Amino acid sequence: VVLQTRYIMKNAYEYFIYTTFSFFLKQKDGIPIGTTIIFISMFLWLNIATIFVVLMRLFPVLDKLFYIENYIIYIWVVGGLFMIGNYFIFYNKKKWDSYDEKYEKETTRERNRGRFFVLTYYILSPVLFYATVILLLNKN
Repeated sequence: VVLQTRYIMKNAYEYFIYTTFSFFLKQKDGIPIGTTIIFISMFLWLNIATIFVVLMRLFPVLDKLFYIENYIIYIWVVGGLFMIGNYFIFYNKKKWDSYDEKYEKETTRERNRGRFFVLTYYILSPVLFYATVILLLNKN
């Protein structure tokens, strides 16, 4: 079960890279690789921030450790380090080229399902983040 879950997560991440990179490539973005890494990193960071907000709600002691004035600093510093880390950890030209070969043979049905999954993720991530922030701000 663990290996199967790892396989699914690996394929999902590869598909996110493929779909996002293909989108920015079609938009004639000057730096599609950089834009893809920044875009995916922003959403991964948003998910981590959502988990952090939920933990702050569940464990109020965390709120005392992180003052509201410092949130912007945490977001920029940790978010920036996260993006740089993602570049060095996940970017590999040979791997990314193999994603293109792997997914370009999808059927129209598979492509539509995959794009729906990716688009749903990109829409729900900020919605869940803002919902949890509102939850945190309305502690009473």
